[in-house]
Amino acid sequence: MKQPEVEEVRNLQSRWQALEVATNADAYPAELFHRIVALLPEQGIRLKEFRLELSKISLVGEATTTGHATKLKSDLKGDEGLSQYEWILPQPTTLDDGRANFTAQGILKSSTEGGTHEGQ
Repeated sequence: MKQPEVEEVRNLQSRWQALEVATNADAYPAELFHRIVALLPEQGIRLKEFRLELSKISLVGEATTTGHATKLKSDLKGDEGLSQYEWILPQPTTLDDGRANFTAQGILKSSTEGGTHEGQ
């Protein structure tokens, strides 16, 4: 392929990738939120914040125990419906009364290829 043809293919590919958020039901914010909430137990975890950017999901929450937060970490990493994300969950912060504050970040795997993340 000649250089102008290669550049044209790259431009077309970039435009398709930008449209993926609108055309891929698995990337809809409401669907992703539903999948995450479905993992929460009836009691024990409260989400305080859900943020979705193009290639990243950010969660902030509170668990009644560190065990609840640890189980959520396992559930997020093991959920097939969220497997397109690499989940980074630092150790929860335990409060004096035993509750635990936690954060979680899911980074779209296609945007992490070749990189590493700490705190897993």
